[in-house]
Amino acid sequence: MSNDQTNWPVFITDGMTFEAYLKPIPRLHGGLRFKFRPWLGEERANVCRQVGDTTKGAGYGEKVVAIALAKKILEWDAKNASGQPLEITPDSVLGLQPEISKRLYHIILIGDEAYDAVPSDSSSEQLDDLVEEFDANIFGTTKNEEAEKNLLTV
Repeated sequence: MSNDQTNWPVFITDGMTFEAYLKPIPRLHGGLRFKFRPWLGEERANVCRQVGDTTKGAGYGEKVVAIALAKKILEWDAKNASGQPLEITPDSVLGLQPEISKRLYHIILIGDEAYDAVPSDSSSEQLDDLVEEFDANIFGTTKNEEAEKNLLTV
């Protein structure tokens, strides 16, 4: 079942998977590609109830959110400080840049925010082609010629 204007589901069923993206924000965070399964209504209500339990002490709600997100994120392209793939765990979710954590919370758990359009892989290829064309038009060189020139040492 979908909305006629957007061709987007209006009913979430168990097992639905979405491919998503968070655009980079300059000087704040890089982009993040991820796949997730949204929380269903009753599950979401149970998680939200736990998040709001103030009897468990400081930081409890954040830990519940991190566990909830880690359970529904199926894959992502997040990397650690060394550039290695970051495993999807509650600890890694807790370590995300705060704006990313907030958006993931609203997209995956609450379901009240849309993720950004997933860029096509061809867009980076198109950019590479444009750079090559730019170099040829402006500098009269190709990428290979420029690379060879940069290898020359004096």
